[in-house]
Amino acid sequence: MIIDVGANIGEFALSIAKRNPFLSVIAIEPIPDLCNKIQDIASSDNIQNVKIIQCAVDIIERVDYLNVASHHDWGVSSLLHFDQSKIKNDDYWKTRSDMYFDTTIEVQVRSLESILHELAIEEQIDFIKIDAQGLDFNVLKSVGKYIHLIQAGMLEVSVSTTLGLYENETYDLRSVLNWLEDNGFTSYALKPNDPASNEFNLYFCKIITLN
Repeated sequence: MIIDVGANIGEFALSIAKRNPFLSVIAIEPIPDLCNKIQDIASSDNIQNVKIIQCAVDIIERVDYLNVASHHDWGVSSLLHFDQSKIKNDDYWKTRSDMYFDTTIEVQVRSLESILHELAIEEQIDFIKIDAQGLDFNVLKSVGKYIHLIQAGMLEVSVSTTLGLYENETYDLRSVLNWLEDNGFTSYALKPNDPASNEFNLYFCKIITLN
């Protein structure tokens, strides 16, 4: 099983599903227009092993407002607000022309634990890709009692909270690495997500112990 949180138009989820027709893929995306795009592409390409869940993900379940950036690639949409002081004072962020929101929409916010419970998931999660714009770590932690099912994954993280794009970002690379180690994972790759290396894609996997 593969889980894609913040699936956008489904590029990752649909690519994996198309290449692996017997693999279950869950695409989680809060923006209705993007969920419709995923469904349209899946139908057009006859991809039948993708399940689309329309919601945002966080530790605390609630109804909230999502800040939507429908321009460019929708990629900076978030439950959080931009930290304008960080953007203005950072040599890279201030060059970006897409750092604004077009509108807000009301969304259901759920935990991964709740979603997996509802779907009665018991099989291992081979990989989880998380792109939740400032809330990636919260998404991972929201898996709760199902943490043992995760074998590997990827999330975005800033080296320091001073480099994050959004207000109230509470985690940095060190805190994520410590949490992963405490929960039986190790990191195996760290790749820059922007030219200034403000954010990184952190890849991790379960530590295998030999008896």
